[in-house]
Amino acid sequence: MNAEPCFRERLPVERVPDFEQIDADRRAAHAAYMREWRRGHPLSDEARRRDIARSYASVYRRRGLLTREPCRHCGAEETIMHHDDYARPLDVVWLCRPCHRRHHRDHGRPGEARYVPA
Repeated sequence: MNAEPCFRERLPVERVPDFEQIDADRRAAHAAYMREWRRGHPLSDEARRRDIARSYASVYRRRGLLTREPCRHCGAEETIMHHDDYARPLDVVWLCRPCHRRHHRDHGRPGEARYVPA
């Protein structure tokens, strides 16, 4: 089989792009943009409370103190954190993205009158 080499193999070594550096540069540029944008668009008190709770839980997850679990509803392995109560940032429910979207569609968001915890 005569497969064509990938572009990395065709380029001289000094011209192979450093994708990790490109990604780091993009993240840094986006972070700078968001810092500037946030100056003119401050978070509401409720949005700040949600942001702090998510950040707190994410730090615990990265440090291994909060472990990812399968989706509570369907058992899928790839899950995201859901907070029923932002006053308790480490009390999370693990839901896959489709179940998380379905939950908010059917039950609202924390703080809304129609909200039902997961």
